[in-house]
Amino acid sequence: MPVTHWSFRGIAKIMLPIMLSCAVGHAYDYSEPMRCKQVLPLGYPESPFVLRFSSEELKAQPIWSRQADAIVIANNASDAIRTGAEALRSTLTKLGLGDATVVEVDSAQAALPATFKGKRVIVLGVPGQFALANALAQEAGLQVTVELLNEDGFIIKPISQERRKLLLIVSPVARGVLYGAYELEERTSSRGMPRIDQTFIPSVRYRGWPTHVFIGEPADALGRWRLNISMASDWGGGSINPLLFYKDFPELGGAAQSAQILTNQQGLHARYANSIKNGAMPAITWNPLSFSIAPQMGSLQAYHDALSAAHPGMAAKPDPRGFLVNFCPSNPATRLYVESAVREFVETFPEIELINIMLSDLGGELNCGCEKCAAYPFLDRAADYMALVIKTARQVKPSIRFTMCPPGLLHYISAHHPEFHNDPVAVAQALKNRLGPDVEAFLLSLGSPPGGDCQSWLAPDCMLLDKGVPLISFFQHYESDGPGIVSPISCILSHLSWSLPMHLNTLQRCAPKGMVGVMIQGAGIEVGCWHPELDGNAYMQNWCRAKYGKEAGQDVFLAIKDTHKITEAFYLDTKPDAIESVDFYRWGTFCAPWATDMGALKNAGLSEYEVSILMSFITLSFSLPQAPQPDGLRKVTVGDQEPWLERFAVADAIAIADQSEQMLAKALASEPGNSEIQLLHELAKATQSLVRLFKEYHLALLYANTARNTTEQGAREEQVAQARQHFKAALEQVVDYRDRYLPLVRNQDATLWSLKFNAPIKYMGTIFGILREAAYLFDQEFGGESLLSYMDQRIRTESKDL
Repeated sequence: MPVTHWSFRGIAKIMLPIMLSCAVGHAYDYSEPMRCKQVLPLGYPESPFVLRFSSEELKAQPIWSRQADAIVIANNASDAIRTGAEALRSTLTKLGLGDATVVEVDSAQAALPATFKGKRVIVLGVPGQFALANALAQEAGLQVTVELLNEDGFIIKPISQERRKLLLIVSPVARGVLYGAYELEERTSSRGMPRIDQTFIPSVRYRGWPTHVFIGEPADALGRWRLNISMASDWGGGSINPLLFYKDFPELGGAAQSAQILTNQQGLHARYANSIKNGAMPAITWNPLSFSIAPQMGSLQAYHDALSAAHPGMAAKPDPRGFLVNFCPSNPATRLYVESAVREFVETFPEIELINIMLSDLGGELNCGCEKCAAYPFLDRAADYMALVIKTARQVKPSIRFTMCPPGLLHYISAHHPEFHNDPVAVAQALKNRLGPDVEAFLLSLGSPPGGDCQSWLAPDCMLLDKGVPLISFFQHYESDGPGIVSPISCILSHLSWSLPMHLNTLQRCAPKGMVGVMIQGAGIEVGCWHPELDGNAYMQNWCRAKYGKEAGQDVFLAIKDTHKITEAFYLDTKPDAIESVDFYRWGTFCAPWATDMGALKNAGLSEYEVSILMSFITLSFSLPQAPQPDGLRKVTVGDQEPWLERFAVADAIAIADQSEQMLAKALASEPGNSEIQLLHELAKATQSLVRLFKEYHLALLYANTARNTTEQGAREEQVAQARQHFKAALEQVVDYRDRYLPLVRNQDATLWSLKFNAPIKYMGTIFGILREAAYLFDQEFGGESLLSYMDQRIRTESKDL
């Protein structure tokens, strides 16, 4: 039997010429826009996995049967298996492929009853829990183990038994059976059920949705996307707050908040129940040292004061390496606080399967400057408190699993243990050695930090890959700080950039190197976590055809295809550790204070609040290029300009931006009432201005540097004139970009707080700041007509209702 992650395309190439001649229905009608659920900014498709295939590929499949008499499950089948059976039954009956009645058989029965009359039967089950599934798997010589199938992989196998034809779907765990049922259902058309004879293995074991990016995961899509973790999180603030009474610590006011706590508990129970039905493990990311799920009392200081008064000595002594609102890890009351919280949580939520523990993050630390802690090495504290959490939880539920999110710990361990030489790899290895197999993996960023449209595929791999530390990686494939067009499901922050193929390549490269899981978001990459051979371009083409109609969708696809190259053209390698896509060479000295005041930017369409935030970022050099100009650019002369002229012409990026605008205009002509295509078209026009802004600004810098390095007066004046001309062109483009781009951001839904808050500051504001400083420095050095006055006039007089 072939073992594959995905090999259907080979079958399609063989069968396509034959099957296309048949006038038959298919599973996805691309003439109708796909139905979406509005959870993400512009929705996600109800059946996302269908988008792996075009309608032509679906029609090319060999057929197993056009009739399903029954779907057989065990009488003790889990909710996940029942969800899969019902989805399969619904599709089969809707397509007229038989009654497909769901039949329950005693789990101890190894054969179908003698009275069973069905000739075409689908059997779903976990062999270890269903004797019939086990007998059929043995008959077919299948090895259905956690090790071979990476836990929730599955096998689909046709079996013949005299007069009866069976299609067996088995997995070591129930959610794998659900995924197998979806696999068959998603590839079934009115022509019949496809003949699938394959083993499917996910590329990574743990797959979840990062709740701190979008609060509220799309629960009904978890099974469809093969996401097997439903991660509640204290990162999201009030979404799961408060949850516990803290019965051993009545001073926290649990009794007074009982109604709200019970309501919140019921909400999380309901969320977990839905997740279980969709095959996902209930999980939580939590720092038991924090107050994130404690009763509401007010500030962190109020919690701290209440506990300190009730338990003298519990308060931590000030430590310059940690927050002051903290508790002493050497004090027995602190250990009791953690122990009681963990016990109460697992008792309250017995359905929980995985706890992703955070320590020394988000309001609860292990830092203390007392004498006892001075003799209690920080690494020991971390290991002891992790062991306490694990031991306490397993006293209530022995099967519970643990992963760890240790960024804060890695920092503090390095600060307290100079013997690690500030090496995060050595620190993580030491922590892993202390914790042993009880902690299955560390949740860390694939890159450092996560996200960033440049960082995601241009930056090096995570330093911990292939270092003996199993990782669940935060794999953000949107543009930085918010949703991106990579799917495409929303307007991005700065420019068009569809990076799905690059992220799939990164996933394929990194998964074999110790990456056992991912936290992901969006459409496409989560499919790749299951099917690592997913064709990103084909997926997006199918998406666009399904979302916008066949004709307009093809144009939208051509508009966003290859737009990642715009991001790559912007990448100057100035900020290897930054997350923003604004990457311009600074005119002045790196990290020096701004050469001129930025207050005038409030006339550029930014609010006074946004200007004040921008100024604070400027003070910290946040979201600005993190390296000086390269020597070759600083020392350029008339004789060696050519490579830089070619580099800053960004001809390919301009061509792609122009192609994008033209194709979206064509799509809009086909679907003039489609608001999403209208939004993408406006964004494409803004992108044209942004690319040309990048070009003109850097050409101005090139000619200004050449002028500095030119001694002959006439030649110097010529270079200054060229620099002034390009700088003015850059100012025209920045005004056009502002006028096109800011309205798109201002008009977004208020729930997109990251887009509305960060875009004007980190993109528009940063670009204005870089150009205003450059204009000031140009005037100081070269004199003549003031570029600073010209800029301030242009951004003021051209400002529209933004």
